[in-house]
Amino acid sequence: VLDLLHENGIRVDLANATASPPPWFSRKYPQSLPVTADGVRH
Repeated sequence: VLDLLHENGIRVDLANATASPPPWFSRKYPQSLPVTADGVRH
């Protein structure tokens, strides 16, 4: 699929957003999860 996109001049970015850590990281380091203004951790 990536070759087909490249052949047709379409660039692809496979980067993972920093706001989307891998699930294992959030389980191991729950303090890394975002916290709302009222203190609720997501």
